[in-house]
Amino acid sequence: MAEANSSTTTYRDDGLYMTEDTSVDEVIGFLRSCIENPIEVDGNIVWNFSTHEVNEEALEELSSKEQSRFVIPYQVTGAWGFMFNLLPEQIKDGETLVYDQTKGRYMAYRSLHRTTTDERINQVRQDLSRRMVDNSGEALGLID
Repeated sequence: MAEANSSTTTYRDDGLYMTEDTSVDEVIGFLRSCIENPIEVDGNIVWNFSTHEVNEEALEELSSKEQSRFVIPYQVTGAWGFMFNLLPEQIKDGETLVYDQTKGRYMAYRSLHRTTTDERINQVRQDLSRRMVDNSGEALGLID
């Protein structure tokens, strides 16, 4: 495994490394691999979509968390948005883990997807769409 910079973080051998030529099929294959091979630690399930290997010792601290399903997101934000939309609800509902290298542990963030109702999400989408049309509609060709 290759070292990440001069730190102790190692990259996964089976990670997805986005380039301008990365295909949708490559992304889907990576998602399938991650979903089929979750990490299980003390009754917790962790889906690692990161290109980095996990810190096994830090994952052991998750047993003190209220939730038992966790997701380590992909680092390339544009790709993660697409990936997240493809995931099954059970994975979307997992807490988001972000590794803090300075503390040597994972920070677990509440799943806003799980805690926000579909009705509220639809209300926000409609509101944002209306604002986009009101403010940028002409420039975007949304208003005749």
